[in-house]
Amino acid sequence: MPDNSLFRIDNKYWKKALLMKLKSEKLTWIEFTKIFIEKVKTHWKKKTIPTKYSWDDEWEREYHDMSELAKDVLYPYIRAYLMAFTLGGGKVIALSGKDEVKEISNKGVKRKKFSKWLEEVTTPS
Repeated sequence: MPDNSLFRIDNKYWKKALLMKLKSEKLTWIEFTKIFIEKVKTHWKKKTIPTKYSWDDEWEREYHDMSELAKDVLYPYIRAYLMAFTLGGGKVIALSGKDEVKEISNKGVKRKKFSKWLEEVTTPS
């Protein structure tokens, strides 16, 4: 981290979720690291944390260093992928700002146009 603290992901599900997210977004580890560090720095300066929604919340506690904050910054980024692992064979639906739906399961990610996905789930079989 920029403050010389060390952030490490020890949880195997968090690691799997992050790798799946990177593959889905077609990001390399280096690209992700640059983006992630900038996000942590921004939240550190503003004293905010991201939420699962599109807005940020103010800190509810003080963070000792950026590595403590990094976990709270990472969680919303991989949340849907973590949920897919906990559901086992189930699917998690994640809406994208690009008129896109991602169906995330422990087998991978399928991208669909929102209108096509909506038609599929609302049409009786």
